[in-house]
Amino acid sequence: MGHSKPFVEPKNLFERQCLAYEHSTFGALAALVTIQSCWAAIAALLCLYTGMDYLIGVAAFLSMGANAAFLAQAPAKIAIGSSWATFVICLVIMIINIVLLV
Repeated sequence: MGHSKPFVEPKNLFERQCLAYEHSTFGALAALVTIQSCWAAIAALLCLYTGMDYLIGVAAFLSMGANAAFLAQAPAKIAIGSSWATFVICLVIMIINIVLLV
């Protein structure tokens, strides 16, 4: 008989999110696609408002890439990593545009 390793709860947030995503893939997929698409749309609209058209393409490219990872049912680390990248880079785009508006 083989000995199985006891389950150890991961310490960092990324690993915990990957485990949660693997546990409920389709529910998490629907929620994450919706949330990150709306987040990227807000960033794109701010770019449109300030006239920074080239950043609209960056926000759209990131959002479509993360959506493709989700819909292709990529491994959890790739799907969650692309979602994090989209959130962070779109946040930077939003901050840049908000600073330009002030």
